[in-house]
Amino acid sequence: MFGLFKSKEKKEFEKQLLLAQQGDAEAQYIVSRYYYNAQGTELNLTEADKWLKESAKNGFGLAYFEQALLLEQNDEDGSKAEEILSLTQKALDNGYTPACLHLGDMYLNGFGCEKSVEKAMKIFHIGYDNGYPPACFHLGDMYLNGFGCEKSVEKAMKIFRIAFEKDLKSDGEVNSFLNGLANYSKEIRHICEKAQSGDGNAFYQLGVFLWHNQKYDQSYELMVASAAFGDMNGMHELGRDYYYGYGVKANMEVAEDLWTFAASHGNAAALSELGKLCTDRKEYVQAYQYYLNSAKGGNDYGRICVAECYLDGSGCENNVPEAIKWLNNILEKNHAQPGFNWNTQWVQCAMLHLGTIYLGQVGDEFKDMNKAIAMLKDGLELKDRFTTKIAQILAHIYGNENGDYYNPQEAKKYQKIAEESQGLGNVRFTITPA
Repeated sequence: MFGLFKSKEKKEFEKQLLLAQQGDAEAQYIVSRYYYNAQGTELNLTEADKWLKESAKNGFGLAYFEQALLLEQNDEDGSKAEEILSLTQKALDNGYTPACLHLGDMYLNGFGCEKSVEKAMKIFHIGYDNGYPPACFHLGDMYLNGFGCEKSVEKAMKIFRIAFEKDLKSDGEVNSFLNGLANYSKEIRHICEKAQSGDGNAFYQLGVFLWHNQKYDQSYELMVASAAFGDMNGMHELGRDYYYGYGVKANMEVAEDLWTFAASHGNAAALSELGKLCTDRKEYVQAYQYYLNSAKGGNDYGRICVAECYLDGSGCENNVPEAIKWLNNILEKNHAQPGFNWNTQWVQCAMLHLGTIYLGQVGDEFKDMNKAIAMLKDGLELKDRFTTKIAQILAHIYGNENGDYYNPQEAKKYQKIAEESQGLGNVRFTITPA
């Protein structure tokens, strides 16, 4: 059987050699590979090099690119950089589109030429015009970062979308990855199938799934796809990736651009992120407006933040009843939802805030100790990220010897809960259910 296999290889080599001798440029390239890999013939690097050069001379772009790569492998001191650049350029000029990726990087790094972001961008545009996904991703990143061009989330996403559409239609890397991910479970397989049809929300759901499994690089790529296919939840989460450096180098400016774009398309979570940025800059009036719009849009984190603004008088007039309204709104909206609630942390946070209000920390007008203790205990049952703080408050209430609720045993119990719950619920804030 092995002899038969070798015989078939030899016959194919002889067939291609005959075509090569007749001047077929592609056959000349194939023959060079046969000699180089000792496939159907003996290893002969001299013949391999001869036919590779002949193929290039006859205008076969891949042959030029192969020459460039071989030369680069043996160019230890960089003295052949200009020749490598020239061969790569000829590969692109003779129709081998993948060469644009290598050539663009050479101009970005000044390898064999003077650094030129503008030239690199023009080269990546050639790949984009020819529907070559890797070049599209490079070009999209340049528009997203304003590297060699004016920043534009809209242009970047348009280019990314073209890249993903081409990849999915041609069974590219993303499509192959989705096929592999589909083996995880029936539910995941169904979502992968929707993603392969260009469903932005399906990409978002898969991105969330991978994030929770600490596959940050892969999650980032799927969030790019989600945003490119127009899902604003994906756009918001992509902003978080850039803000915190999940799967990509942290870039606060890009994060803000993505959130601004998502917010302009009605994403309430992005509005709350913009509010947080304004708070960090001490732009409190603008922060309050973002939080208020986020709260009105149904985002629980926005509701928490606007309530805090009213409690602190930050960016607006102090208004405790309005704060209570928004905090209760969180409890009403979330308690109305059956089953597991992804926004548990914000329900617990609302209970913490309401508990402290009823303790009288914002004035005796709102003080109701029984109501405060009941609210805090309800919050403690949720066992999320604010558990430690709530337990500490309850331990203080029951440990106050001068208070009406002094109870050493209860104080000890809640102090133990506080100590054991450190780090509980230390999860990402704004993941929402698929």
